[in-house]
Amino acid sequence: MTLPEIFDMNANLGYLTREKNECMYEIENNIITKVIAIGEIRSLVQVSVINNKQMIVQFLNDSRPVEQWKREEIVKYIHEW
Repeated sequence: MTLPEIFDMNANLGYLTREKNECMYEIENNIITKVIAIGEIRSLVQVSVINNKQMIVQFLNDSRPVEQWKREEIVKYIHEW
């Protein structure tokens, strides 16, 4: 995903790491790992950013949905999150 100019991953990571007992996601080496549910589909994703310009979403453990619309819903979820 291309990111807006004002995007700052460090600010987002700072906000997300304030709660040390968070169980909904994990952050390690500036990479967020999270399960995202779209309907009955659960996808394990890793979200990272390159130079605050490009967001990379990787699906782990064969959790990438086959249908394009489900992948688009995951991107929409991440954008709104």
